[in-house]
Amino acid sequence: MSKRSNLGLFPRKTLSAIAVGTALMLSVPAAIAADNTSGTLKGSITSASSTDISNATITVTHQTRGISRTVKSDDNGNYSLKGLPVGRYTVIISKDGYTSIQEKDVVVSLGQSAVLEFTLQSNDSSDVGSENVVQIIGSAVRSIDTSSSTSGVTFSDAELSAMPVSIGFESVALLAPGVVADSGGFDANSFGGGSGAENGYFINGINISHLRTGIGSMPLPWEGIAETQVKTGAISAEFGRFIGGVVNAVAKTGSNELKFGAEINYDPESLRSQHDTIYRNDGSIHTDRALRNDTPQGGEEFLDTNFWASGALVEDKLFFYALYNPRQLDNTYTRPSSYNDLETTADRWMLNVDYFISEDHSLNLFAFSNKEDWRRDSYSYDSAADQIGGKIADEKGESGGDAIALNYRGYLTDDFSVAVTMAQIEQTQVNIPSTLFPLVVDRRDGWTEYGPSTTSTIYDELYERDQLRVDFTYELDDHDIQFGIDVENLEVNYTEFPNGGADTEAFGWWEIFTANEGNPFNLAPGTDYIDRRTRTNSGISEINQKAIYIQDTWQATENLVLNLGLRYAEFENTTTEGKAYANLTGQIAPRIQAIYDLNGDGTTKLFATFGRYYQPIPANMNIKQASGQVDLHTYFVVDQYDSEGRPLLLSDGTPSRGNVIGTDLVESSVEHLNVADNDLEPMYSDEITFGFEMEVFGEMTFGSRYIYRDLKRSIEDGALYAARTAARERWIAAGGTWTNNPAAWVLLNPGSDVRLQHDVDGDGQLDTIVYKAEDIALPRSERTYLALENTLAGQLTDDLYLSASYTWSHNYGNTEGLIRSDNGQADPGWTMSNDFPEATDNGSGDLPNDRRHALKVNGIYNINEELSLGFNVSAVSGGPRNKFGRHPLDQGYCADNYCISQLDSWASGYSNLNFYADGEPSPRGSAGRGDWLYNVDLSLAYQTKVQGGDLTLKATVYNLFNFDTATNIDEYYEAESQGYESDGSYPKNPDYLLPEGRQEARYVTLSARYEF
Repeated sequence: MSKRSNLGLFPRKTLSAIAVGTALMLSVPAAIAADNTSGTLKGSITSASSTDISNATITVTHQTRGISRTVKSDDNGNYSLKGLPVGRYTVIISKDGYTSIQEKDVVVSLGQSAVLEFTLQSNDSSDVGSENVVQIIGSAVRSIDTSSSTSGVTFSDAELSAMPVSIGFESVALLAPGVVADSGGFDANSFGGGSGAENGYFINGINISHLRTGIGSMPLPWEGIAETQVKTGAISAEFGRFIGGVVNAVAKTGSNELKFGAEINYDPESLRSQHDTIYRNDGSIHTDRALRNDTPQGGEEFLDTNFWASGALVEDKLFFYALYNPRQLDNTYTRPSSYNDLETTADRWMLNVDYFISEDHSLNLFAFSNKEDWRRDSYSYDSAADQIGGKIADEKGESGGDAIALNYRGYLTDDFSVAVTMAQIEQTQVNIPSTLFPLVVDRRDGWTEYGPSTTSTIYDELYERDQLRVDFTYELDDHDIQFGIDVENLEVNYTEFPNGGADTEAFGWWEIFTANEGNPFNLAPGTDYIDRRTRTNSGISEINQKAIYIQDTWQATENLVLNLGLRYAEFENTTTEGKAYANLTGQIAPRIQAIYDLNGDGTTKLFATFGRYYQPIPANMNIKQASGQVDLHTYFVVDQYDSEGRPLLLSDGTPSRGNVIGTDLVESSVEHLNVADNDLEPMYSDEITFGFEMEVFGEMTFGSRYIYRDLKRSIEDGALYAARTAARERWIAAGGTWTNNPAAWVLLNPGSDVRLQHDVDGDGQLDTIVYKAEDIALPRSERTYLALENTLAGQLTDDLYLSASYTWSHNYGNTEGLIRSDNGQADPGWTMSNDFPEATDNGSGDLPNDRRHALKVNGIYNINEELSLGFNVSAVSGGPRNKFGRHPLDQGYCADNYCISQLDSWASGYSNLNFYADGEPSPRGSAGRGDWLYNVDLSLAYQTKVQGGDLTLKATVYNLFNFDTATNIDEYYEAESQGYESDGSYPKNPDYLLPEGRQEARYVTLSARYEF
């Protein structure tokens, strides 16, 4: 679904306000405990004679909400106010015998430390230097925080509204250095070389990562987001359950002033470009999902509206923000035999209520809904004549759900505080077809769907995530200590099966192939046959996760700060029978930072960091591996043909067929001791960074950072056929009896032994079976990311704010991670990467998300008092390409071992997913590089006063030059096949190198916003 930028009012004086709000687009200070929803103000107070002033009173007052906090400076003149709601503050510094100072418009941003240093002038004329003192040192927030080296960017709603940025966390994250779009077209990003399923997403302290896959976040009513923070490295121990990056946000809230507003964002079809349609060799339309808008009759129109109210129910005490976000997306596209009109409607909403019980205690209630309904009407379609016929079917469904969270924050003493967050999220996904016609695909030359089917799969999913975290902060003279607990439970209730009607002959997915030489059915070459696949799974399972952490920010010397963090976590996944198949304990994750203030004045810092990050097993594995999934292939010969040479379709929508000629069954186990290695170890990655930051050109900051990331261990599913045979031989040689085979497919750590428990001798007692790593023959997972990031950001002139970065990086190894882009497999932990050892031969090289060069420039230019120009420009080098084919039986692993995936009876994606082509090695990433991806987005905003309210009109052009570079391609050089050609070679894939995703064509968003 298209996601467009919301439109917010941004500061008009100069863009220095934006620069201060952003603080620094190079380095985001580490979030202190519970400051994933707030910010910090800190600094020091000295006298004109440069002596520290203790016991001075620092009072901060939120300018629009009236809430206040007061602290005293310590013996060294230092002060710190943590847990401040984001916004603008007035700061007053006072002490008996000194002239008080008031500083207005101090911006506190999400998860950041605003640093203000004050010099007080004594009322005593003997105070040396008092006549020449400047009362406040530095007229704004210090741009470099020398207490942290967490990297990333932070944006307010006003800043994002002034730039041409599509709504959604993924679009915002792409502004940060070291982040590139995942190459598989999964609507997810790669942070630091990781896959798009390895990041964390949070709002108001709750985890909103996609509940099943972890690929991206849940969609939100975007107008309600106040600030968004993207953390790309050196992340503190407060955060866990990811090895990539973190996107953290906080919702808008009310003030003492009652406000109402409305906004409309419209993407008209008339202002949308369309790329040229891509055709296959046989003349049919290439209808990959990512290309559907570029097919004949393809189009899209999007309307997003927002209505909100905010204010105080009790002045200075109780505030609310309420948002209603109706939206509609109309999408049309054609497939070879159908025209489809897909309409998606949503009535999203958000509510955020803050109650400041006293200066020291507050409550926050946060809730939102992202429910949406969709309906697809399908009509017959003649692609040759480009003519639409009568309606043949419709399908409808719903997705999304509700979330609610309650947060408490209390300052129990001046030095000790606590924050508690409780939350529950429910999300569903259901579809209801109007017909039971199954999917039928002609695979004899590419992929061509035909027949009346409009729904291939029927599903009913329900996910419920419960969260609890408690965070404490304790401040000592030279130490700020944060510690807490973090607990989550996710219940998975899932049902999926093919269309066709359960317990009928039509049930399944139907594909037509042509037999070649050596086919397992002894069919004459050239004979067509049918593969009916039925895969079903269902059940309820759970994921239970808990962690404790501690983080100490230690001012070791006047110039040196050490951030010493440690996180301990445990992850548990259960089968649909409620028993744990994975219980991953002992996850000790140190997070260490050393920051040195080079000149002692906060203008330059050097830093070095080390961090370890653990990745849990996603809910997708409960569904795929631990639900008793049954996957059955049944093969038939074709009986009758229609006038176009395709198998004739019967009244139930299935192809005409003869007798069964073969079957192939794969079942997953629900026996918890047989689903995964009983000694399974968690997936984790280490990160090392070092670099510097310095103030340049007055109000700008330059930084350079070197990053090294190393995936130490992964969790994959794998087939243990050969290893099971070796284990059986050892068992029998030792005098045992083996009559019952354990499951062949299990979760494992590649490169390690596997231990299972199964009653192999039939005596009713579980036996412990060890599969040796040398028999499993999978290499240990490797993924290395090296990068050098260089970033310049800040106020270039009074009217121009600029952020620019250049990142050189190299991402290489033998696994992309939880998902696999080069074959489009968005199945976290269940990809084909380690299914068979032969698939890993020649598997080391440049990984799919390797983008060697990335240049990004974005910012805002004030043309005059009413007009602002936003820009976002990027140039990213293309990723590596592969040439996948069959594994020759006389090379690599297959030369000395039995390769089951290379049997001619295996044709479902395994046989041709090897790093070989035409019988020769074709190492990972060695088939060339994709084209550079260039993009230019521009926006022009006009704002003025109308009837006492603020009116803003904005036009945004995305992909201004309508670039249409492929973002991912078909990398299968040889086709799926059962059997070979008469010359001994295997059939070639006619779609090899065809795009499977392209840059979205140029479109325009027109926006109007009024708030009063």
